[in-house]
Amino acid sequence: MYVVNWIVVTGFVLRQITDILITSQFHKTPTYLFIISMSLTAVYMLYKNGIQSIGRTTEVIGLLVVSIVIFTFAFVPFHRPTRTKTTLIE
Repeated sequence: MYVVNWIVVTGFVLRQITDILITSQFHKTPTYLFIISMSLTAVYMLYKNGIQSIGRTTEVIGLLVVSIVIFTFAFVPFHRPTRTKTTLIE
């Protein structure tokens, strides 16, 4: 049951990343092209170096994401929007 859940979640995440790439930058690129290229990259990493290479990559990317989030929250109090207009809907 765990393996089935893992496959479903992996497919969902892969599809979400593909949708983000298509809507933000690659409007006319087919969806299957992104899915195949990301899947082949993951399979190649597994074949060449095993699961350890994916774990190392996750450590680096995770550290990068955490540092970006901390950096963002550190400078939010200093942000003073000047062109915002609040509206109250009653």
